Amino acid sequence: MGAAAVDPRLTPEPEPAASSMARRRLVFAALMATTFMVAIEINIVATAMPSIVPQLGGFDLYGWVFAGFLLPQAVTVPIYGKLADLYGRRSILLIGIVVFLAASLLCGLATTMPQLVAYRALQGIGAGAVLPVAHTVVGDIFTPEERARMQGYIATVWATSAVVGPALGAVIVAGLDWRWVFWINLPLGLVALAMLRAYYRESIARRRHRIDFAGAALLIVGGGAIMLALVQAAVYPAALLAGLVAVAGLCAGLLWRVERRVPEPILPPSLWRIPVVRTATLGTVLVGALAMGVVTYLPVHIQGALGRDAETVAIALALMALAWSACAGLGGRLSIRTSYRLVIGIGSVVLIAGAAFLTAVAASASVAAVVAGGMIVGMGLGFASSTYIVSVQTNVGWHVRGAATSTIHFARMFGSALGAALFGMVINLRLRGEGVTGGEIDALMDPGGPAQAAAREPLVAALGEALATVYLISSLLAVAALVVGLAMPRGLNPGTSLGSRRPREDRS
Repeated sequence: MGAAAVDPRLTPEPEPAASSMARRRLVFAALMATTFMVAIEINIVATAMPSIVPQLGGFDLYGWVFAGFLLPQAVTVPIYGKLADLYGRRSILLIGIVVFLAASLLCGLATTMPQLVAYRALQGIGAGAVLPVAHTVVGDIFTPEERARMQGYIATVWATSAVVGPALGAVIVAGLDWRWVFWINLPLGLVALAMLRAYYRESIARRRHRIDFAGAALLIVGGGAIMLALVQAAVYPAALLAGLVAVAGLCAGLLWRVERRVPEPILPPSLWRIPVVRTATLGTVLVGALAMGVVTYLPVHIQGALGRDAETVAIALALMALAWSACAGLGGRLSIRTSYRLVIGIGSVVLIAGAAFLTAVAASASVAAVVAGGMIVGMGLGFASSTYIVSVQTNVGWHVRGAATSTIHFARMFGSALGAALFGMVINLRLRGEGVTGGEIDALMDPGGPAQAAAREPLVAALGEALATVYLISSLLAVAALVVGLAMPRGLNPGTSLGSRRPREDRS
């Protein structure tokens, strides 16, 4: 006899995984360290790649060093989330950290570009467990009122990694060897691993499990197909792209049927009956796509169109990250006093203002204006992104919180991939329409390169027009995010959410 269906919103929560404030703080410190370790990977590797390519060769595989990391991470996040719900957070989190560290060691030992791509894929498999399960543990060991503040700290880790990553990568390449951009993970990860083993405890009711292998396979194949189509949209022929999209669509349809029939689905259909989960998932996709567009092309704007150096780019991204971090913390505190809906609405309005401002100054020669626009966008991202996660965590029960949190992480990565493909396609088509080649933009990006003043003017004008289109589409995404955010139930905050029903004695 199968167990009766249980509404995930009514599932009672077990005792917190850490029983004392001191223990919880140590566990949280380890979670922040593991999050930083994974979050810094994209930025630090991006800085080192120009030094890696001359040694390993294979520039044609340059993009796959990043895609190889993101693809496995995206498709395994929901799987790990479900496994964490079934077998407990601790074991899955520790396995993820070990896989990530082993892959980091191998990346530093790579002697060819294909090897590096393969090891980066293994890194992504480990990262797929670390990020969502770490967020889920935060939801387990802290009260709803505390979660908003703690998720703000987690957002600060992401913002800090965005600032520290490029600078640290440059220092390592200049003073040590590029291999240390991977090996630097080892000491930090080992310390975090030891702390979690020593201080993180959880009590879960052991039961017989039936893993949804069919759902996992469909998710991997379908998710991999759509991500591959997005990443390779600029190089694959139309027929192949259409085939990948068709495979993804077929897998999505089959996944929906499978998940409704299996006893323990990876993506529980019951989650989609919760309005907060539906709203947060779609909103996260939109915000993730917008963020990717601005973060990716703001450096192109400053270094290419405005002719400034990489240091100016670093300052602009640092200020954007600081604005993001500050407003993430402010948004967490504001949601306690008001509602998730209001904070998300504020973030969306600020995003509209920032993207519209960047659209208006795309043809301007003012660095200060572009930097200011980036900071405004960073503020909006801070208000919106963390609030979506907290709103979901406090409105589902413990036994599905891992799957729900992982769904939001999957939505964020899917949105980022969608944004990268969309904006890359837009800017390439706009430049091609102006008769500008990629090689000319490469020269434009190098202030000391062959693009002389007379030749720069038409290139700068064309690039400015293309960037204006990118920012305009970002504005439209922000408007869509506002519409979605307004669908969030009114009056919902940490004090009125499901998670606030945990008995006080369990919060020690």
